[in-house]
Amino acid sequence: MSHIPYSTGLIPLMIDAEQVIDNHTMMRCLYFSVQFKDPLNDWNIELDEINYPCIMLHLEAIITGINTFTCAKDIDEMYNSIEGNGQLMLGIDDVWVPKSWFGISAPIRQGDIYRVSPKMFSMCWSFRNDRISMSSLFMRAEMELAKSDSMFMAFSVQETALFKEWSSKQIDESRMIYLEQIQE
Repeated sequence: MSHIPYSTGLIPLMIDAEQVIDNHTMMRCLYFSVQFKDPLNDWNIELDEINYPCIMLHLEAIITGINTFTCAKDIDEMYNSIEGNGQLMLGIDDVWVPKSWFGISAPIRQGDIYRVSPKMFSMCWSFRNDRISMSSLFMRAEMELAKSDSMFMAFSVQETALFKEWSSKQIDESRMIYLEQIQE
């Protein structure tokens, strides 16, 4: 387990819940995904120098290029820039991460933000979406750790505080909207 500084390409994960799966303690972690609202016409896929026209369905992307969120406004700006596009929406999905990978004795709390490498994220996503088994998840992670440091995970104190501040603000705004609606 490392602490920040982190480089471009690390994916923010928010701790949500703990659960035992197949005798392993796992942490459900939330992440941002960008999804298209509607099918996209006029796309092309090129394979072996052959161009295939297509309609793109169910396209989803995981943002990896965000450096650190430095203030709660950064989170709002991310939402506004993605959803302001009109064709995109920002979703929240989840992956399961083995608790042992956090490598710390301090408690892992709901709302904590960790940054993970794309390699680690991809393995957890594959497990979450039934592409690999639990044993394959651990085996692949062990192989990756043996050959490189591409299995990177870092706790972000700053982003944890920012997301708590932002979440609290969102709850307060929702309450105000609700109170305004019931008073009408």
